[in-house]
Amino acid sequence: MSERTIYTGKKISLQLLEFLRSGRRIVVEKVHHPGAVVVVPVLGDRIVYIEQYRPVIGRWIVELPAGTLDKLGESAEDAARRELEEKTGYRAGRLEYLGFLYSSPGVMDEVLFVYAAFDLERTSPRREDYEVIMVRSAPLGELVKAVKEGKINDAKTVAALFLYSLRFEG
Repeated sequence: MSERTIYTGKKISLQLLEFLRSGRRIVVEKVHHPGAVVVVPVLGDRIVYIEQYRPVIGRWIVELPAGTLDKLGESAEDAARRELEEKTGYRAGRLEYLGFLYSSPGVMDEVLFVYAAFDLERTSPRREDYEVIMVRSAPLGELVKAVKEGKINDAKTVAALFLYSLRFEG
């Protein structure tokens, strides 16, 4: 098998993977991503979430705070703490690891690490210039209902809410 990088950007790179299968040459495109975190912030009986404008899809989307492991040597837990505060303006007193997910393993090697955040303390958000975000909160039941109604369709958010529900809602 061989791997050749054909594009390198700020957050991703694109490789061509070549290998033989049953005597045939196969080429697969792979997007390399450094990994990311998604956080389920728990504030009393509510879950903090965000509404964010996403230029890639050209619309607002409801999602949990998340972000890329973009600091050299940063652990997933440290990234979760950083992204939570950057996106929402809340600092976690305690994080609990819920698991990991592959976002799109057919084309991308990104791994998403999922955490629940507790004992939240209000601070100030520190967003990127391009981020347009509104911070909201709702009971878990309302968010689950929004998933059922197709109002929340961000995959990482749906999966993280499910993992949280399995752990804490029985």
